[in-house]
Formats: sequence, C-alpha cells, structure tokens
Amino acid sequence: MSINVHLEPEAQAFAKATANPPYLSDLGPEKGRAAVDEVQAVPISKPPVESEDRVSAGGPGGQVSVKILRPREAQAPLPVIVYLHMLNALANTAAARGALATAWLREGYSSRS
Repeated sequence: MSINVHLEPEAQAFAKATANPPYLSDLGPEKGRAAVDEVQAVPISKPPVESEDRVSAGGPGGQVSVKILRPREAQAPLPVIVYLHMLNALANTAAARGALATAWLREGYSSRS
C-alpha cells in the first residue's frame, strides 16, 4: 500500500534537498543545530498575533515560563497546541521557535481557547 503525501512547494524542496547523506542525525549536536538554524533563517510572513508571557510556580525546578500566542481577530474557538521545552533539541533558538509557532498559528492552532 502506498501513501501519497502532499507537501507545500517549500517543504517538498526541503525534503528533496535533505533526502541524501549527510543526514541531520549524522552531523552531531553542534553541526546539526547549525544546519537547522541555517534552514530556519529564511524570512517568513507572520500573521498578527496576541502574545502573552506568563510565569507559573510549581514546576519540579521552580518556576515555569509560558508564552501564549493567539491569532488576532480569531472568529471562533481554536484547537490548542502545547509546545514543550524538549522540542528545543531541534528548535534551539528563539527565531526557530518563533517560526514553528508561526507555522502552527497559520494552520489555525492556538495556545488557548
């Protein structure tokens, strides 16, 4: 059974460009992060969002920082995405995390309903 995956042109180009060695997992942490940063350094259009930073007590190591992003002018309740710190293994810079959050927001996800 074959599965047809349809990607946006940019994602298809990225998949094609990274289909051959060296693979990200072969580069090691420093070179791997540098490669991801380079790919994610391309400017993107960002929809207008409401942004709110909160700090909550109660984490195992003390305070927990939370950033809440919601598309401005949302017309209806939106699905929620919880973005965890462990994703920093790939999105290790504020710019990379912002790009990831922007992509999610573009698809209609929000961090609060």
